[in-house]
Parts: sequence; structure tokens; C-alpha cells
Amino acid sequence: MAQQDTPVILDDSPINKQTITEEDLESYKADDDFNYIEVEPEESILDKIYRWFQNLLRKFWEAIFGVGTASGFLF
Repeated sequence: MAQQDTPVILDDSPINKQTITEEDLESYKADDDFNYIEVEPEESILDKIYRWFQNLLRKFWEAIFGVGTASGFLF
């Protein structure tokens, strides 16, 4: 059931460097499938409540242990 030892074959084939020009990129820039826009999701009411609760717990632990941020099992 043990794995058999097989030697690693090194790849020593030559590397062919490809050059990309601006003209090559224009077709991708014009295509909407390649133009990605990252949209920040809106903060829901549950996210706001969760953030409020985290801040409340953080203030509680900071009041007990000092000015540092409480870390560990809370976050």
C-alpha cells in the first residue's frame, strides 16, 4: 500500500518567451467578458448589527484587560 518511489523528471525544454503588444490587448479590452468591475456589496442590517456587537464585545474586553485589542476566540 505504500507509494512507489519514482524519480522526478526535470523539464529542461527551452522556454519560448512570447511578447504581447498593445494591439493584442485591444481585442480583450473591447470585450465585455474580460472587463471586470468589482462591486463592494452593500452592508446589510445584519452586518451592521454584527459589527455593533463586535465593537461592544471589544470595548468590554478592553475595559477588563486594558487598552489593547482583545484577540483570540472573539475574532
